[in-house]
Amino acid sequence: MSKQIVWRFSVATRRMTFLFFVIAPLCCQAAAAQTAPPESREDQAAENVFKNIQAFKGVRAGDLQGAMSFIASSLNVDCDYCHEQDFSKDEKKEKLRAREMIRMVRQINEESFQRNVA
Repeated sequence: MSKQIVWRFSVATRRMTFLFFVIAPLCCQAAAAQTAPPESREDQAAENVFKNIQAFKGVRAGDLQGAMSFIASSLNVDCDYCHEQDFSKDEKKEKLRAREMIRMVRQINEESFQRNVA
């Protein structure tokens, strides 16, 4: 009879061990999947990362620098052509004109090409 008790105990122990090593990691993976990692700065909207974003609202913060570099190189100017040392200030007329032109291009794209460009 003692062999039967030992056998039953060992079967129960094996089942518990199986459940612990197979089911528990699956539960932990599900819990880890539910807690998403915080969004990186580059994946957030530009207006959430930088100050005074107006024309590029909704653009990824990681894409903003590329857009600014494209505009500067297309116009053959440096950043300080439109921006003060503090980029959030709106003191230069060139910066205000650039915003107007960005809005104009978006409006033309929406009206002429039926595209909603963010």
